[in-house]
Formats: sequence, structure tokens, C-alpha cells
Amino acid sequence: MITPVVAFCCENSAYLAADACGSLRIGLHPDIVMVRVPCIGSVKEIDILRELEEGARGVVLAGCHKDACHHLQGTCRAEKRVEGLGALLRECGIDSGRVRYFAVSPREARTFAAMTGEFAWNLTRGNNEHEPGE
Repeated sequence: MITPVVAFCCENSAYLAADACGSLRIGLHPDIVMVRVPCIGSVKEIDILRELEEGARGVVLAGCHKDACHHLQGTCRAEKRVEGLGALLRECGIDSGRVRYFAVSPREARTFAAMTGEFAWNLTRGNNEHEPGE
């Protein structure tokens, strides 16, 4: 069984971009499991760790661009949480490349599909060294 890549998606940006993929007939990587959240800043470290503990191959936090966050600081909180969690994961012997944050607007369906797809593909290949989109 292939383990999923969980994508926490802000309902004001990334979730809309993912939804637009369907309308535009842009395929998403089959291992991506989306979780709609009111703000990406509401996803806590424990939520990310729980997904990894329950078998997720990786976790994506996809939120608004900094200047477009409906909750003002959600994007900044999410970025800081992912950054801080990286050190904890490394201490525990877990590859910090299994957790990523990226920003996407509702109009960036192709970007969302490309970034989540590349992230999932890299995890499958065991290559977590590169940021999605590089």
C-alpha cells in the first residue's frame, strides 16, 4: 500500500487552487490527500507530527501568499512552524524534507499541482533535498 502525502490546504487559497485543477482538467498526484483548513496558520506542530506518526509519507502546508492572508499572520505562523519542526524532526532522526510549506493563490492551479506532485514524487524516490518547483 502506498502511503499518502497529506496536504493541509487553506480554504481561501490552496484549496481553491486544488479545486480549480478539476475544472481545468489538471491531474493531481494520486497520493495527495487534501485536508481543508480555515487558515494554514491553524495547523499546529502536533497535527503535522500526528500525520507522520499515522503513516503519512510527507506533509504539505499550502497557504496564501504573505500579502494575501485572510487571517493576516497565518502564512507567517505556518512558515515558522515548519521551520521549527525541521530541527525537531532531525533530532528524532526523521528527514525534515518530509514536511514542506508553500504559498499559492486560488488562480495558481497549475502551480499547486506541480508543487504537490513534485513533492510527492521526490518522497517516492527518496529525494527530499529540493524544494518543490526548483
